[in-house]
Amino acid sequence: MKAGETCQLSWTLHDQFDNMLDLAVGGGITWNAGGGVFTEANGTYYAITVGEYNITMLSTGGIYHEIPIVVDHGEMVSLEIIASETYVTADDIVWLNTTRIDGMGNRLSVELPLANWTISDGMIDEGQPAQWHAQRRGSKTITASYAGMELSLIHISE
Repeated sequence: MKAGETCQLSWTLHDQFDNMLDLAVGGGITWNAGGGVFTEANGTYYAITVGEYNITMLSTGGIYHEIPIVVDHGEMVSLEIIASETYVTADDIVWLNTTRIDGMGNRLSVELPLANWTISDGMIDEGQPAQWHAQRRGSKTITASYAGMELSLIHISE
């Protein structure tokens, strides 16, 4: 499931012959959920942190059950570019690290293809990090786009 999403869990109690029993027979239940929040009152799990986790149930009657869950990056809310320098000489190389951030704050490094970069001067080498090669003096704008989002940086080259 994706970070920022909710899923519904339901549970029943069965005996060794698969007959359904009243949940009270199992005793008091304790839930533990990694990577998110489980609300027993409505049986929902809200995914927060990217990773592989377990939702576990332990009853005072000795019943134990574990559900593996994988939380992936959720809907992207912002694009981040971290530049190695903002003030450079005209022959410098600036490394540009690009990261997508989802609504839960999970970060994922992304490599942008050359077509996703727009520069007012110089050359871009794609990669992670991408490399901008400044060529002329002055204020320069570098724009990156990813998944419908766009972000611009301004660099000064001397």
